[in-house]
Amino acid sequence: MTTSIIRYAAVYSAGNLLIEYPIAEQPVLAKNMSAVVGTVPPKEYRRQTVEDTDANYHYLSTGDNTIFACVTTKSTPTRITFAFIESIESSYKAYLSNGFIKEECKKMARTTLEQKVAFYNDPANDKISNINESLVRAQNTMTENIEKTLERGDKLDTMHATSIALASQAGQFNKRSGELKRQMMWRHIKMILMVVGGAFVIILILLMIICKPNFSAC
Repeated sequence: MTTSIIRYAAVYSAGNLLIEYPIAEQPVLAKNMSAVVGTVPPKEYRRQTVEDTDANYHYLSTGDNTIFACVTTKSTPTRITFAFIESIESSYKAYLSNGFIKEECKKMARTTLEQKVAFYNDPANDKISNINESLVRAQNTMTENIEKTLERGDKLDTMHATSIALASQAGQFNKRSGELKRQMMWRHIKMILMVVGGAFVIILILLMIICKPNFSAC
């Protein structure tokens, strides 16, 4: 359930209450508002807020003995409060005559005040708050997208680093395999030379035995 931010609203003329909403439901607020209005000079234009412990009392004195007022919760933004009061002032110009509400306009005046209170108590009608909420949502979405992008960037950096490491390891492996091939080739050559040398020595020894050392018997 939505909490009403505008708890009481009223219109005064020459210090007298012309109309209020809700009617007789907020006697303490009505009494306090009347006391605040009683301190306002009748011919002075004034736009003011009086802060109390549990509520704020706002009024707009037009300078012609007419005062539009309301009581709100402590957390109600001032822009909403005076937008509401100015809206009442604009609507009630057609209802007032010589400081009184025209007889034929009294019912419409009560309905208008009730509708205005209901309208400004509905958070959906606070365009600035809705815009701020939209901006916050958009900001959160952008932040999430940036974080995801950075996360993907980190993954790409990791993949790039991994590929470089693999390429380096592959280069080292190729280098080592080349060295190993050369070592194996030289070992093979040495082995062949040793076999050929050994065979040559054996043949020479056999010839020396058969043909005598000076080969005189051959």
